Amino acid sequence: MLRNMIELSNGYFHCGRSAIFLICLSYFLVLAGACRISSAPTEVFVLSDGFKGGVVIVFDQPDGIIPEIKDGFVVYAIPDTGVLKVRSKATRKSAGTLYYYVRGDALVPVEYVDHWGQDRKSLENLTEDEKKDGVFVFNDGGIGTFNVGNRVISYRSFLVCSPTDKAKTYDSMMQKVFQIERDLGSKNGLL
Repeated sequence: MLRNMIELSNGYFHCGRSAIFLICLSYFLVLAGACRISSAPTEVFVLSDGFKGGVVIVFDQPDGIIPEIKDGFVVYAIPDTGVLKVRSKATRKSAGTLYYYVRGDALVPVEYVDHWGQDRKSLENLTEDEKKDGVFVFNDGGIGTFNVGNRVISYRSFLVCSPTDKAKTYDSMMQKVFQIERDLGSKNGLL
């Protein structure tokens, strides 16, 4: 059968439609498998109901928790302090990020607001009521590092607040980051 699909004549391959289809299908399957293998998990951040403030996740901490893996999702349960220490190393690769409030037994999505309006709600298209009273996730902190002795500590941070409270919440979150840096430095005898 394969001989009928691919014939060698004058040094060239002549392929029938079936052979071209099989070659394309094989290429697609290999490509899809490679993408699936290298794809990062989706991260899920779970907040207590009504949480507002800055969130800081500090990575590679011996006294931290091991994030739960559920159905292929990496789940970070954020305490009311907004600071979570984890044992795992920071990853800069994620297939996506989801944010939820825990209300009773239910998870309620907290909407992410993008500064540039790419694929999500943006600051430009919020209503006046949403700007004043809405609670959203803002990635104003992002991924950062600081040094403690000869170690580089990675952290990830974001804000959960109304757009009108962003500046105040950002300042408060950065104070958390500075306090964590001081605490880790004093714990290691550096301060």
